[in-house]
Amino acid sequence: EKTLYVAENQEQTIWAYALHADGTLGARTVAGKLKEGKPWAGPDGIALDAKGRLLACEYGLSCVAVFEHGELVARVALPDANPSNLEFGGPDHRTLYVTGDQHGAVYTMRWER
Repeated sequence: EKTLYVAENQEQTIWAYALHADGTLGARTVAGKLKEGKPWAGPDGIALDAKGRLLACEYGLSCVAVFEHGELVARVALPDANPSNLEFGGPDHRTLYVTGDQHGAVYTMRWER
């Protein structure tokens, strides 16, 4: 609750802004950068896992990107080319729900953390 994350599709970047106690924003830093260079693809829905890794739907690229300390560490493949939003839930908050615009579906998977 001390950081605001913003996904910017055109730049294919996820920015992090420190939140000050008075509600103002601090300096902008890169929380994640997609390097596909495809103008029709980019980060969409974002979430943090229990270990602080940043997850981002890669709209147009059929996967969820996983960032740790600003570095891309994994991609989780999906059966939908256009994942748009994701959220953790379930009784132990280890179920990842991902919406897919291409098929109008909600995909679920167990998350390790």
